[in-house]
Amino acid sequence: MPYPNEHACRLRNPDDFQPDTFRRVSRESDGKRYDIIMGRLKGQDNMTEESYRYPKDIWSVDQARRHCEDHDGKSFEPAKEGEGRGNWGDSETAVGSHEWRAAIPAHHTDVVDEPWDGPANRARLRTDENASYYREAHAYQDADANPQTKQAWKFIHHRVSADGEIGPAVVTPCTEGIGTLNGGHGGTTIPDADREGVWRHLATHLRDAGREPPALRSATGMPAGHEKRQFPFVGVEVRETTKHWAVLEGHASVFNDEYVIWDLWREAVAPGAFRKTLQEQDIKAFFNHDPNIVLGSTRAGTLKLEEDGWGLHAIIYPPDNEWGRPVVDAVKRGEVTGMSIWFDAIKQEWIQAAGEEMPQRILREVRLYEAGPVVFPAAPATEITARSTMLANVAGTPALDRARQLAIAAEYGYKLTESDRNLIRSGLNELELMTTELRTLAGGEPAHDHSPLQNEPGYAHSLASYARELEILELTLRSGR
Repeated sequence: MPYPNEHACRLRNPDDFQPDTFRRVSRESDGKRYDIIMGRLKGQDNMTEESYRYPKDIWSVDQARRHCEDHDGKSFEPAKEGEGRGNWGDSETAVGSHEWRAAIPAHHTDVVDEPWDGPANRARLRTDENASYYREAHAYQDADANPQTKQAWKFIHHRVSADGEIGPAVVTPCTEGIGTLNGGHGGTTIPDADREGVWRHLATHLRDAGREPPALRSATGMPAGHEKRQFPFVGVEVRETTKHWAVLEGHASVFNDEYVIWDLWREAVAPGAFRKTLQEQDIKAFFNHDPNIVLGSTRAGTLKLEEDGWGLHAIIYPPDNEWGRPVVDAVKRGEVTGMSIWFDAIKQEWIQAAGEEMPQRILREVRLYEAGPVVFPAAPATEITARSTMLANVAGTPALDRARQLAIAAEYGYKLTESDRNLIRSGLNELELMTTELRTLAGGEPAHDHSPLQNEPGYAHSLASYARELEILELTLRSGR
């Protein structure tokens, strides 16, 4: 150091690393790319960050220095005077950089609520601009189209002036864009894997405008961002009536019954948490969360839910058909003993009591989508699918899996400790290695022997998916939680 065209932040002494293990990968912070030099410490297999490099034509000295300090950098040196971009390549096409050729990462800008004419704003975009220009106005980039043309970009939602200048985001196209993701206006042809990223982008603008964004619905029509809790079906019984061949009855949730989530926090549902949602939602009863096995719904009168002094009381009138009868038989035999609720937390309270190692999360109000029997209640199991859609099915390591859990926990209000942040950094390093090895595999070269990607047939997970998860973990570290 110093380098001709890059500011440099050193995190660790390079002599602490194994020779010939260094890799260079890229990340984004507040929309600006920077590079990470990482390698394996002596005697270890995990990848660890050694330094950051900031292209001087993107980062000012003060910006780079602040980022370095925020990430516990040990030393910082500004770039030497020089020409060009250094050895990291062109910002639009650098090998090893995240090109974001899918959903554009969420960002914060001014947002206005004003009349909107999408075709007119799109027509005012200048032609033959670079990708950075078009990216600023849209939420999605088509990987198969030329990024220097308008045709490569979708979900325009920023005002464009008469001379082609891109201005603030606008509320109406953000709301309409989410409607399109949910099947309105003829729906969208973008891959299902990219819908969540586009939703996050548009939802961020709406939240910045003080609006609650509409929930993203999955291909099955259920919400894409949700939490699930599985409990024993308390007091369950199966009975017959003169009107119904079978009735399943019990409690799907018990008030003030505390349970532990991921060894991170204690949680309980407060009385009244379901009151509002029971008046507003059409709630379904599925078997084992499968929307193809519908046992009842509140709108049809085949699912009745109410709060009582104990908790959420459920009565299900299952259909007398090829999928209803096996569920009833399994409950009678004691083979199905669990109940799952599928919800969003609307109002919650976090309490850190003196002398308690774990904080307590109290769910004060939830939006309930589904309550139905499940095979494995595991007392109580929990499955949380974040609005950020952490990639739970992507090959991972223990460090990456824990980082995902912590990022999801932070999204729901859990306050990260410094130890938690270090665990997320370890997960980031693992994901950086996986991303680099995926690119290597795409080029036909062998991956590292310990790569979890070796277990992925055909290496089917896209670079864009890994890039989105990198962004999520990085945003979690930058947050004030």
